[in-house]
Amino acid sequence: VIHAAARTRFTAPAADLQESNLVGTRHVLDLARRCRLLQQFLLVSTTCVSGMATGSIAERIEDEPREFVNAYERTKCDAERHVASSHLPVRIARLSTCMGSERTGYVHRFGAIHQLLYWLTRGLLPVVPAVGGSRIDLIATDVAARWIARAAGQAGDGLEVCHIAAGDHAIPLPGLLDHAITHLRTRIPGWRHGQIEPPSVVDAATFRLVGRAAAATGRALLA
Repeated sequence: VIHAAARTRFTAPAADLQESNLVGTRHVLDLARRCRLLQQFLLVSTTCVSGMATGSIAERIEDEPREFVNAYERTKCDAERHVASSHLPVRIARLSTCMGSERTGYVHRFGAIHQLLYWLTRGLLPVVPAVGGSRIDLIATDVAARWIARAAGQAGDGLEVCHIAAGDHAIPLPGLLDHAITHLRTRIPGWRHGQIEPPSVVDAATFRLVGRAAAATGRALLA
């Protein structure tokens, strides 16, 4: 049984996220328990379940409570805990951010990272909040699909948690920005003629100041 359904919009109402990501998972588990020849329950999860934790994240279900950025992260973490306590043969696949096809570049579904790149393209990203050494963990959609297909062909045994992520190979934020901007300067007139400036990488306090200044202009698009 492969359970890959989820509500993934970070700003969705908490009740909707709870209904889809936790209650929905419980329903699929009920189905799996009625499968007499069940070989494994494969839950497609997310590396976002690490919440606000920093440093190395282990491939395991953590016992200590975490702090989360949003309800999406919390409900996906709750779903993992519920599946892990089911006493079924369980494999949890925590996917990193899927960018698109590594062969064609095609994006099946736009997410937060694509929206940020869209804002960058239009010159609507004057600052980017980050700490020194920040990296962006991105994988190709093909990589995620190949891993899930391979895992589905292997029977589970107890509980296994796996990260499908770039990990130590994740691209540094300045490198990602430089790569994107180099590309934009060959394609977008505003970038090619220097009419759009690259964003500055700033700390959290500076980012909040810029946000307040933008909101004070009364211009919805800028805010």
